[in-house]
Parts: sequence; structure tokens; C-alpha cells
Amino acid sequence: MSDDFHYQATAGLIKDLGMFAIKSMLTLNAGAIVVILTFLANISASDIIVFDIERIKCSVYSFMLGLCFVALAVGVTYTSAQRAVTANAQYRGLPLFLFIQMSAPILSFVAFLAGVGTAVTGVSQL
Repeated sequence: MSDDFHYQATAGLIKDLGMFAIKSMLTLNAGAIVVILTFLANISASDIIVFDIERIKCSVYSFMLGLCFVALAVGVTYTSAQRAVTANAQYRGLPLFLFIQMSAPILSFVAFLAGVGTAVTGVSQL
């Protein structure tokens, strides 16, 4: 009984951590793409600010890579939840699922930071 309770509690923890990370990184990376596009639309008429379109494109690609990591986290979370619900035996893959589930949002955050850094270096003032 105690092992089953521990198993269910751990599966619930994985689901909660995964959902928090997914929501955070989805908002961060998708919002960054919207901000970059809005910023470009606003500064395109300005003569004071110059931007390197290649660096801006690289930053958007980095944010999109972050969204791909979010999609990976969604898939792992879904698989983990399905396995937790349907498996009666001990959940032997739990540490691996937890590692992948938390690594994907961390990589998504790293992609976000790289995108921000690239975007900042791609904009300069005359």
C-alpha cells in the first residue's frame, strides 16, 4: 500500500513539474517571437536604430527551437502520465522520464537566453 501511494505521489509530482515548465517555457518563447516581430515593425520606420536581419532571424530560430523543446516536454509528460495510469508494476522508467521531462524545459530556457542574446547584439543605435 505504501509503495503504491509513493508511486502515485511521484507520478503526480512529475506531472505537476512538467506542466509548470511547459507553461512557463511556452509563454516565454512564443512571447519572445511576438515581441521581436512587434519591435521590428516599430523600428522599421526609424532612422536612428539599425538592425542586422540575420541576427534577428537567428534569434527567432532560437525561440522556435525553444518551442520544439517544449513540444518534446509535452510528449514526455503525456507518455509519463499514460504509463503511470496504466502500469500496475513498479514504474522503472521514472528517473529517465523525470530527467527528460525536466531537461527539455531547461534546454528551452537556454534557447530563449541564446535568442535574447542574439537579438540584443543584432540591434544597434546610430
